[in-house]
Formats: sequence, structure tokens, C-alpha cells
Amino acid sequence: MPWPAVASTRSRDLSPDERRGGPKRARTALQALERNYRAAFLRYLPSRDEAALHVGYQIGRSAVTDGLSILELAQVHADVFLEVLTDTRPAELQQVATAASDFFLQVLATYDMASRAIPKP
Repeated sequence: MPWPAVASTRSRDLSPDERRGGPKRARTALQALERNYRAAFLRYLPSRDEAALHVGYQIGRSAVTDGLSILELAQVHADVFLEVLTDTRPAELQQVATAASDFFLQVLATYDMASRAIPKP
């Protein structure tokens, strides 16, 4: 998901977050998430073991720590999943979809825990 380009590089035209390097850091974090998610998911598909799922959990923790939104995470998952589906034989679609769901749920576990830790009003 590309970030919009800043129209001007003059400091007064940038938001305080942009002056602190926020969008660049976020863009870098999102790119790292996509790269790491793709690699981990592709490792998980053939083995479907607990160690590979744990990597997914760690990716979710990193995404929370980096301040990425759950929507950004869902977009990365959808992009990687669609890439995998283009190379998947019809007979394997159900297994791949199940594996994708299992992996994504593990990645989302940290977001679930974080949302439960926030006191309800």
C-alpha cells in the first residue's frame, strides 16, 4: 500500500508527525511487515508447524509495537494471500485458505490481547 507523496518538503508544509519522521518510519515499518509476513507465511504453508506459527505471533507483536493498524495488517495479509492463491492448484485451495486463516489469527493474537487490556468505560 503506497503512502501519498508529500507535495512540498518545506518544514512549514509538514505536519508535526511528518517533521519527526513519522510517515517515513511508518512506511518503513509497513514495508518490513509485508516482507516479514510474506516470508513467514511462505515458510508456514508447507510445514504448518507451531514454530512457524510462533513467527506469525512475533510479527503481530512487532506490528503493534511499530504502531501499525489492524487494517494495515489485514491489507498485508490480503495481498500476500492473493499472491499465494495465484500459484495454488484448485485441489489445494481449501488447505491453503485454512492455513492462511490459522496464520492470520496467530498474527492478530497480539491485537486481541492489547484490545482486551484497555479498560472498558
